[in-house]
Amino acid sequence: MSNQFSAARFGRLFRKHTAEQGKGYLMSVGVLIGLLALVMGGNAYLQTGPMVPGQQAAYFGFFLVMAGLPFTGSIFAQLADKKRAIGALMLPASHLEKYLVGWLYSFVLFTLVFTACFYLVISVVVQFDHLPGQPAQLLNIFTAEPSMLPIFLTYAFLHAIVIWGALFFGKQPLIRTGLVVFLALGLVFVLNTQLMKLLVDNISSPLVVPFGDVDLGIGKEHYQLALSEGSGKLVALVPIIMGLLFWVAAYFRVQEKEI
Repeated sequence: MSNQFSAARFGRLFRKHTAEQGKGYLMSVGVLIGLLALVMGGNAYLQTGPMVPGQQAAYFGFFLVMAGLPFTGSIFAQLADKKRAIGALMLPASHLEKYLVGWLYSFVLFTLVFTACFYLVISVVVQFDHLPGQPAQLLNIFTAEPSMLPIFLTYAFLHAIVIWGALFFGKQPLIRTGLVVFLALGLVFVLNTQLMKLLVDNISSPLVVPFGDVDLGIGKEHYQLALSEGSGKLVALVPIIMGLLFWVAAYFRVQEKEI
């Protein structure tokens, strides 16, 4: 067998994790379905018009992040805790296999299960919420309108940060990771603003977002500098690349764990 990855060994580790955590995961699925039904069903009952696909997409993105990030933070809790890490580290499996089990559960399987739960609830909600004589409008995640790609990319980026934070911080990983991220973003925004003011005169914006538009005030006239359409598409690659780097950094963090 390979020291890094063996399909048979990985399968046994995956089944072990499923047997130990499966009951808790099923209970969490039940809670998720109940929460989705309560919030979306209650909103559909209170609002006057039907729940359109754009609104459904907003609910999808909100609950995907709100449910997925805490789950991701807990998936590697035993490795982050020194006392609980001994049993996990002594398992006869490689660090790569242990990391892949957590990654698959927290990202791939969670996204699939969440999507199934969401459609189970929303398909019932829209059947009772659409206007008489008009067909029910159900969100289609595979169509371009509204595009769901930004939602999935945002979740992938946040998942990468949280999975790194869960392995880096031993206690309260979500809170500490969020604090570090907000401080880092604030520092980047301040430094970017100061750099742009050194490079460009007459900037009227109090804060310049990286790769964002820049407002210029020259006398009574105002102008706006913006990236071209092609450059804007390239900027979209930045969070994708950063997410991949955080996933890789999280794996190397697992490799550093020792008894």
